[in-house]
Amino acid sequence: MMLEPCACSSTAQHASLSISRLPTQGGNRPYAPCGAWSDALHDHAGAPDGIAYRSRHDPDAICVALFERAGTALSVAGTTPLPAMLGAVAAVLDRYGKSVST
Repeated sequence: MMLEPCACSSTAQHASLSISRLPTQGGNRPYAPCGAWSDALHDHAGAPDGIAYRSRHDPDAICVALFERAGTALSVAGTTPLPAMLGAVAAVLDRYGKSVST
């Protein structure tokens, strides 16, 4: 069971990238190239509001990163109180072997 995507309406533009795999350095991912990509996309003439990319933790999941300028292109279409989502949150935590403690 996955959490439902957030409910929002948007006129935002995004860039979709396909990079097969970033190399690791000593088990760590090099984040400097990611920053360079972000800078290049932010400054691109097409002015994308963000990027959509596959999650490195779950290649079946699509993540979205938005630049600040996307704020005016987004509007909230609905919300769900967290207590109403506890079952879905627990399922996601179980799926990835994670837990929450106080």
